[in-house]
Amino acid sequence: MNVKKTSYENCPLSEDKQTCDNSPLCKDLPNILMIGLHCCGDLTPTMMKFFSSLDVIKGLCCVSCCYHRMKFDETQRRFDNFPLSTKLKTILQNKQTWSLNSYAMRLAAQETRSRWRNQTTLDHDYHIKNVAYRGILEVFIKQESCDHSKLFRKLTRKRDMETFTTYVEAIVKRTKLNGDEGEIDGEIMKEKLEKIYSQYEKYFMYIEPFTALQVLMQPVLETLIYLDRQTWLEEHTYKTSVVSVFNDNISPRNLALIAVKNNKCVI
Repeated sequence: MNVKKTSYENCPLSEDKQTCDNSPLCKDLPNILMIGLHCCGDLTPTMMKFFSSLDVIKGLCCVSCCYHRMKFDETQRRFDNFPLSTKLKTILQNKQTWSLNSYAMRLAAQETRSRWRNQTTLDHDYHIKNVAYRGILEVFIKQESCDHSKLFRKLTRKRDMETFTTYVEAIVKRTKLNGDEGEIDGEIMKEKLEKIYSQYEKYFMYIEPFTALQVLMQPVLETLIYLDRQTWLEEHTYKTSVVSVFNDNISPRNLALIAVKNNKCVI
């Protein structure tokens, strides 16, 4: 059986609503509720456009995530699917220097305040090490202008984060770094990483305060994304709501965008 692989990002969704509804695929179909529980990147906007274009789809429910994976137009310096609504586009027309980049979109998909409050001292200590050690490795890779490849699926395990020495030992064993003159010797790599560690250790104390600021910004950015999508649906005359479908301690992505075409439906 030959199956043609397609990408939802490149789906040729017809702008002609009547053409969509009269197509052979849409005839004799029951009413449809379209649900997405892990709508990564552009999947939610794509589902919204299908919902708007096909009469057989009566309801929509999307739990979105990974906003930074939306397609970004380097020429226009904007995301293809943000903003979507005419209202937000109009507001931003007068603010030419303001835009959300991929870093802001990634921040919108980070941990919530609730999960942050429930973290223990050990959790915070582990997070500091995780951020700091990876940052040191990135500095090393940049300084050496080297390519790296993992020899195992996971670069490190939790027990490797006990100390920087155990982290470096794991990195040397589980990765391969190639510089201009070939593979970098493990002992030389250890020595240089320890030197970078000594240089940046004094800044580790700032990691959690900056993370706290990120936690405060996260709901602001995610709310903006959801409001833009909700407004787009309302501009197309659909009844909409954004609801919390479960406790964000279970999963930080707990908001569902809901839309219905029948005004008699209650959300």
